[in-house]
Amino acid sequence: MASAFLAAVVLMQGEPPREVFFLAIALAVSAIPEGLPVALTVALAIATGRMAERHVIVRQLSAVESLGSCTVIASDKTGTLTVNQQTAKAIILPDGREFGISGEGYTGTGRITGADGEDAASRTLHALIKTGLICNEGELSERENGKWQFHGDAMDIAFLSLGYKAGIPPDDIRSKVTILAEIPFSSENRFATTWYQEDGERMIAVKGALEVILPGCRTMLTDEGSREIEPALIEDQMEHLTSRGYRVLTIAGGRSDPEKVKGGPPSPLELYGLIGCIDPIRPEVYDAVRECREAGVDIVMITGDHPKTAYAIARELGIATSENEVIRGDELAAIPGSWKSPASLKRSGECIYLPG
Repeated sequence: MASAFLAAVVLMQGEPPREVFFLAIALAVSAIPEGLPVALTVALAIATGRMAERHVIVRQLSAVESLGSCTVIASDKTGTLTVNQQTAKAIILPDGREFGISGEGYTGTGRITGADGEDAASRTLHALIKTGLICNEGELSERENGKWQFHGDAMDIAFLSLGYKAGIPPDDIRSKVTILAEIPFSSENRFATTWYQEDGERMIAVKGALEVILPGCRTMLTDEGSREIEPALIEDQMEHLTSRGYRVLTIAGGRSDPEKVKGGPPSPLELYGLIGCIDPIRPEVYDAVRECREAGVDIVMITGDHPKTAYAIARELGIATSENEVIRGDELAAIPGSWKSPASLKRSGECIYLPG
């Protein structure tokens, strides 16, 4: 009776009927304690439905409170800001020749072309691709329905895709060699090694970061044969690729026996070249970064890429505007009160972009 009387009074005061209805229901529920859990459940269900329409699901209300007070978002790059499908796009051989690679994603569709636009043909290029296919733990194959199936590390799959584009099926290469020993890639070592036997000879295939592999290279392969390594030239090539946003892998090989290696990158090696890969940015990330900026939230990108590679991606997203905004993992570890242990930062070699 009290609810009905009060609803009538409010209605005569000119309030909208919809608001009066909800007022009467609220009064009735408050008068009956047993109905409170039901009312709360209905209210929460309605709110959850509204949030789900915006692609948000919350299990604990404290998470919403924390999100509301957020001023900085630290985001991983690979798989979060990017689609996590590395694609080989450029190759630079030790003699300075550069090749472009067409095609996107984890497929064998595309081709390798030289500066003149013609299909690539090079002894050194073949050695580079072959080495990358042998020192590889990924799987990539085309099914009968035309779809490509893949499994393994993103960089390994990118190399397998490159093999198909070069007309060098990975299975053909692998079937002709016998694997003797392997050191898988890790963020601590920053290189991967495979010892194998081919035609009675014990060989080695190595891929990884330039700063780890280059010190062990004594020669570099060209189409005219081996010649003494020129570190400054190779570092310039690396700079050229990273400044364009590529993630760069160094490929090297030679003759070696696993029993004679006592850990660490093998030496001596012969450099075969550099390959630049890029992980496409997710289309929706551009708007997400812009909206965060407009809301007063700074974005920090955390990645294990080379500083120049990471900066190129951050600049494209509008996260960074100057190379002065980059800080390496070892530099951050040296700051007193760093939020991450120095040991873990040195192992990972991360680059972190701090907003200016």
